Amino acid sequence: MTAVEPDPVRRGHARRRARALPPDVAARVRIAGSTSEGTSGPPFDRVLVLQPARTGDDLAAVLRQAALAARPGGRILLGELVHHRPGRPRGAAPNGLEVRLRQAGFAGPRSVDITDEAVDALRTAQLTLIRRHHEVLRHLPPAAADQFLALILTAQADLREGRSRFWAVSATRTSPVPGRV
Repeated sequence: MTAVEPDPVRRGHARRRARALPPDVAARVRIAGSTSEGTSGPPFDRVLVLQPARTGDDLAAVLRQAALAARPGGRILLGELVHHRPGRPRGAAPNGLEVRLRQAGFAGPRSVDITDEAVDALRTAQLTLIRRHHEVLRHLPPAAADQFLALILTAQADLREGRSRFWAVSATRTSPVPGRV
């Protein structure tokens, strides 16, 4: 498994967690600092991208890198939080994401609204953060820990009250990528 995390603090945390895995599993985990570093090597069976539109990166570039990372027939799964905007149907999948996946070389994109599961996951995150607050403070200053909890609570309320939806979008890489054999 290869994970790409551009934030050095989060990358360090991910590396510490990977080292705590059983040795046979830890040996197969790689934490990369950039998409280009993370996609070097053989193509992958599965590529997971969380909230690509919120990374600040060019979404088309993120999807092109995902296409480079996935083997032909490999799958991509994107998780995207979409805020409701007036005029957008409440059941609408992430705007343009399916089209952009096709443009990046993926076929058969399907979107599934997983808002209820996201609310449950955020509730678990909230309770874990509260229960393990003393551990969190070893990694974050108190103000940052409080800000993180506030962010979780806001996202949870937005999802529960219909201001946001959380979508899972999957597709299969079909087109060949130049430079790959």
